[in-house]
Amino acid sequence: MRRLLHTISTMLCLLCCSNVLHAQANDWRDYLQQLTEEGTSSDQIETLFEELTDMEANPLNLNDVRMDDLRRIPFLSEDQRQSMCDFLEKNRPVYSVYELRNVPLLDASTVQMMLPLFISGEYSPKKEPSTIGNILRNGRNELQIRFDKVFPQRAGYKDVDASILEHYPNRVYKGEDFYNSVKYAYTAGKRFQAGIVAEKDAGEPMFNGEHKGYDHYGAYVAVKDVGNLKSLVLGDFRLSFGQGLVLNNNFSLGKTSATTTITKRTALPTRHSSTAESDFFRGIAAAYALDDFTLTAFYSCNKIDGNLSGDTLITSFKTDGYHRTQLERSKAGNVLEQVAGANLQFQRDRFLLGASMLYYQYDKPYQPNFQEYNRFYFRGKSNLNSSIDYSYRFSRFSFSGECAMSQNGSMATLNAVNFYPKQGVSLSLLQRQYSRSYQAGYANAFSDGSSVQNESGWYLGSQFSPFAKLRIAMYADVASFPWLKYTLNAPSHSFDYFVQGLYRYNSSFHLDLRYRFHERETNAKYPDDKTTSVIPYRQHKVLLQAFKALSETLTLRTILDWNSYRVEHFSMEQGWMISQLVSWESHRKWQSDLSAGYFDADSYSVRVYSREQNIVNSFYMPSFYGKGMRLAVSGKCDILRNLSLAIKAGLIKYFDRSTIGSDLEEIDASHRIDVMTYLRWRF
Repeated sequence: MRRLLHTISTMLCLLCCSNVLHAQANDWRDYLQQLTEEGTSSDQIETLFEELTDMEANPLNLNDVRMDDLRRIPFLSEDQRQSMCDFLEKNRPVYSVYELRNVPLLDASTVQMMLPLFISGEYSPKKEPSTIGNILRNGRNELQIRFDKVFPQRAGYKDVDASILEHYPNRVYKGEDFYNSVKYAYTAGKRFQAGIVAEKDAGEPMFNGEHKGYDHYGAYVAVKDVGNLKSLVLGDFRLSFGQGLVLNNNFSLGKTSATTTITKRTALPTRHSSTAESDFFRGIAAAYALDDFTLTAFYSCNKIDGNLSGDTLITSFKTDGYHRTQLERSKAGNVLEQVAGANLQFQRDRFLLGASMLYYQYDKPYQPNFQEYNRFYFRGKSNLNSSIDYSYRFSRFSFSGECAMSQNGSMATLNAVNFYPKQGVSLSLLQRQYSRSYQAGYANAFSDGSSVQNESGWYLGSQFSPFAKLRIAMYADVASFPWLKYTLNAPSHSFDYFVQGLYRYNSSFHLDLRYRFHERETNAKYPDDKTTSVIPYRQHKVLLQAFKALSETLTLRTILDWNSYRVEHFSMEQGWMISQLVSWESHRKWQSDLSAGYFDADSYSVRVYSREQNIVNSFYMPSFYGKGMRLAVSGKCDILRNLSLAIKAGLIKYFDRSTIGSDLEEIDASHRIDVMTYLRWRF
């Protein structure tokens, strides 16, 4: 422990001795942190982080960007993308990315998030012919290697007597105690991409007699804009249809972001280059355009993880990607999944109409163990979903929606309208009605629950600026659930309210204040009663964040996070954390970040998150409860012009316990150290 603290102290001294330093706010990273708190899946966050990191490393040229390029940016609404396209068409060539401030539907905060993703490059109104030679000319290779390790050793890696393992084989991990991933990508402009991915999680075998090689492999080849072929992907890919009522394994954002992004559109097939082991397809996908019509079709055949009853029935799907113990490894790739689908889209001027169909089947029947709450879940070997989606823009209004049906005849509908009365002001209204028996295994649309089923609700969101330096974003969402849910023995409801004020005094100082109130219901037992009742609980969350650029080389960010949780008739639980972040970036190709925080949280229900800087292509936002402190330091340097190395070390120290974690993840100490390393070589 002393040795670690000495090492960190030495690193801090070296950082402070840098002569020229530079740092800036990375607002899109704050945006991802907010999505994490809202419950967006870790796989989606990781994929989104890698996509935006790639865009930041390879920014889009504003003088060459098109609508399909802008759809890679998740925090832009369809109306904002169209407004950007209209502005650029009229004003090209643009000479500075700051001209985006003149786009009618973009507010200052959104522009700030977008700035790192664009450049104002050369203007070339004539397109080069779409030949293989032009596509492959001047391609770029990139190799990424990541290695992570945790100290002290966790229980799953300790030696256990062979006689015990003979009866309890799942008491140890089968593999080594480090994480490692390797990625190789070849990119030729925006039109050609190819790559491979290999990964092992900590605990998965790599070099021993149990298994040789990586646990997970992926590969892709993607081609864009070759004649009428808008997109073709072979290998691993993602895509979405309409509003997501039938299919969406692309990006599904939280409610907070939906104040401007509730409108979605069918997205072109996109390569899946992330190490995430779920939420993607494996096969072939293509989009072909002819006049006003675009046809998108795909086929996927993949082995996925599942929990089986015997060898004949699937009781649930395993999506965490871990294959560390004998039990976890027995569930690896034991379900063959085939998925096929198509979307036909007609667009003319401001009107769009689309039709989607999706069919999926498994090699074994899916039969989850019956409980009253899952009475209407899908059961069987195959299912069929179909839908009609639309969008229409009229003056300052835009309308969109989708109506879908599952094989059993149940329906799901979603309709939304956006209104932009003037520059910097937006108003969004969304209604959804998802039948309790609607069954769509690949749907991922706007909802308060975790699935597109058993929900009815209304959402109202708005953004406006009462004066130039202040932006207000708020929403209210009311939902009801007519059937039982997991941990709920009766129909229920929820109410969700959010307000955010972002004050930008100037480019070097801003304040961010957020408040969220969420009321739901849960099963609980009164202290003097043994029977279970459905009781409401309420959550309050407050975040105050201050950002200050002391100079062009040094920035500070101070964060105060507080939240509470209370089940009616029970005592309230509270959690809070205060943290300080310091960032430097040197013109000598050195960048570093330091974050330190203290937290005090009564339970997991009021856990707090550490909003610390991450190394390239790695998103990590740990949460804590109890009493303790968090310290993280990271550095990135360009060893050579095309070779960079990033290292991050994080220490968590608890003051109220002597062990951390449980079961195989238990650490027999009150502290934990995470070390992450990342090497990138471009050639």
